[in-house]
Amino acid sequence: MAITPIKLTFEEFCQLPESMLPHELIDGALRMPAAPTWGHQKVLGNMDVPVRSHVGERDLGEVGISPVDVVLDRDRPLVVQPDMLFISRERIPIIRDKVYGAPDLVVEIFSGGGALFDRTEKAAFYAQYGVREYWLVDHVAEAAAVRRLEAHGYETVGVVRPGQTLRPLVLPDLRLSVDEIFAI
Repeated sequence: MAITPIKLTFEEFCQLPESMLPHELIDGALRMPAAPTWGHQKVLGNMDVPVRSHVGERDLGEVGISPVDVVLDRDRPLVVQPDMLFISRERIPIIRDKVYGAPDLVVEIFSGGGALFDRTEKAAFYAQYGVREYWLVDHVAEAAAVRRLEAHGYETVGVVRPGQTLRPLVLPDLRLSVDEIFAI
């Protein structure tokens, strides 16, 4: 059975009913992946608490978790829902009913068939629109890659595994224990 993609404008996308299910608009095509796995959600929760606390205690900006729409391009139209995002205090005006522009940091946690899309197409979108740092988190392999935006695209500056500490570039004082991130 062939599935015909649903094509929408940005305005039509905005008229969809509010939903907690993931849905993105990729070049006008509505993408509706399956809900995240239990392990995915555990890892997201394990990351959200320390990142949100660190950012909040220091008044560094805002942290959001999926589902929240990030509008990278209204005209294309391109709207994504990263698993976690950070927007620095100076850039908070991009947050309105949705996030209009590239966050400083985006985290994608691999879940099911979405891993290839996150590693390739989404990474290309994030680089094109200026996301400064991109974490690729694989909860099955218990590894996280930290990627920094360079002139040619993303450069992996480190891969951390159990027993190590994740040190973000855009939040240089934050330290995340990989063991705690993957504690399920």
